[in-house]
Amino acid sequence: MRLNESPEIHNSELIKYDESRSRQVSFLPVESKLLLSTDTMHVVRRKIPDNRSNIHDLSQAPIDEDSSEPYQSNEKDASYSYTDVFMLNNSTEPVHCSIDVPTGHLILSYMEKHLRDRSRLEADWNAVDKYVSDDSVVYEEGRSPKNQSKNRENAPIPYEQSRVKLRSGDNDYINASLLYDNNPRNPVYIATITPTIKSIPDFWLMIWEQGCVVIVCLERTDELKRMDEIDQFELNDESVKYWPNEGSQVYGSFEVHLVSEHSWNAHYIVRSLYLKSIITNETRTVTQFHYLTWKDENLKENSKPMLEFRRKVNRSFRGLMSPIVVHCSDGCGRTGAYILLDLALNRITKSIKEIDIAASLEHLRDQRPNMIKTLEQYEFVLSSTAEEVDAMLQTSS
Repeated sequence: MRLNESPEIHNSELIKYDESRSRQVSFLPVESKLLLSTDTMHVVRRKIPDNRSNIHDLSQAPIDEDSSEPYQSNEKDASYSYTDVFMLNNSTEPVHCSIDVPTGHLILSYMEKHLRDRSRLEADWNAVDKYVSDDSVVYEEGRSPKNQSKNRENAPIPYEQSRVKLRSGDNDYINASLLYDNNPRNPVYIATITPTIKSIPDFWLMIWEQGCVVIVCLERTDELKRMDEIDQFELNDESVKYWPNEGSQVYGSFEVHLVSEHSWNAHYIVRSLYLKSIITNETRTVTQFHYLTWKDENLKENSKPMLEFRRKVNRSFRGLMSPIVVHCSDGCGRTGAYILLDLALNRITKSIKEIDIAASLEHLRDQRPNMIKTLEQYEFVLSSTAEEVDAMLQTSS
């Protein structure tokens, strides 16, 4: 590892992915100082000067008569600094090889038997799909007219005991659920819907209050509407892009800066976002991992890139105490598949001897309704788990 000190580089520019040309265009002038350089990464200290031309004042209308204007602010912006890490290796993520070999072979055999026997697979799915938690109670207030704009027609209402409760404002409701594994005090995930046009401020408030630093977005770019494509005055539950194209944008009480975008391959982009409270001037860094190619009608083609995507997320941030936010249109279909896959593989790498995918799914459904919605999603989790376990065993041999 080489530590390279360098003089400050003035007026350098961050890099943005240009989808039309498959590489970069530049935006957002900053001052930079290289703190660390290795064969695999650069660590750079950056300072963004006060530059209101980079702040997009959307001048949106209020959500309702009682709310403040959620997407604009007259607050003066101060210069601030942050640290950015640039990974230099664009090759595929290596497979994690920490696995008990005999246990791995047993798990692989179990998965492959289910996948080969279609009738057994369908019977398992039909049984788990009928599962409804006996102890969980849906938060009925979530269905009230005042919360209509915070839901989506195809999305479930969270359970009372596991719903995320917003701490600021008069209404604590957001369509999001805290999900736990084996520690009832530390949630591992937050499963939520992709924000609607009127729930973006609540989404960022949740990120802030829960101390989240990782977002996993499972909606394709073509499934996300730009804010200027939606009528603000009509009830609309379409999925909305909740970060700026460049520069900054204010959502409710938070100013969100797009710091950088890195395209690792055709399947996902990693974005660094800087979140600033316009009330306290506190700042935090949030990283969004955006999976670009999920197609529900042909999930088998998603297995290899999804496994690499998951490894990228875990390699970067696994071990943090804050929950990972995972979202899709309904907060349960794709979101449930990703979380179940991640949960199962994390248990396997911890050398847990028995992995029951159906029981694990029931555990998730105890905390949020309808996690995983189709047989195809369930089969995708099984086949992807088997593929990753097989790769782990090959790496270990």
